[in-house]
Order: sequence, then structure tokens, then C-alpha cells
Amino acid sequence: MPSFKLSSRDTKDRLGDLLPFEAPLGVEVSRIKAHRTNPQNDMLWALLRELGNHIGMTAQEMYDECACECFGYELVVNPRNNSVRKRPNMRPSKADRDEFGALIDLAQRWCAEEGSVT
Repeated sequence: MPSFKLSSRDTKDRLGDLLPFEAPLGVEVSRIKAHRTNPQNDMLWALLRELGNHIGMTAQEMYDECACECFGYELVVNPRNNSVRKRPNMRPSKADRDEFGALIDLAQRWCAEEGSVT
């Protein structure tokens, strides 16, 4: 990504007035990914509750399974009791709209496969 310098002394001074420290500053500009929407979030949790009730798991357990299936996972060992659990490579809360849409698609497919209402 290219770097840019603030060349105007006035701009530097105004920026410095806004920030509470004296150290040299850097600014990075990048595109912002569109985050998941509230309706998407509501849809996912409704599907996970329905599916969890159908197969005897909580919505949170379904959320974790869905995230691991959709985004991949690593196995994490608890050193206290040597239990192993899956941890998703990405939390759904960090997903953009398209990634979150893939999560919803997966949950809908699982509901259909299990004969749960979708």
C-alpha cells in the first residue's frame, strides 16, 4: 500500500491538536469491508436455534460448529485436562456480508438435511 506524507504544516498542526501524544504519527487508509447486517445475524441465530432444538444442541454449540465448518478450524488442547476442542479460524463476528452469507447458507443446508424447518 502506498504511503503519503502530510505536507501542509497547518494540517499537521490540526491533526496534532486532536491527538493526545507527541510521537511521530502514521496514518493508513484502506477499504472497509461491509460487515454483516443485523437481519443476517437474526436469520443465522433463528436457524441455529431451530436446528439445535431439532438435534439436541444449543444454538451456541451450533454456532461454533457452523463457524468451524465454514471457516476451517484448528484443534486446541486444554493443558489442564488434555481435552481437545475445535476453534474456528475466523469468528463470525469478524465476517463481512458475503462470508456471513456463506454461514447462513450452510445453516440452511444443515436444516434441510436434518428435516428441520427452514
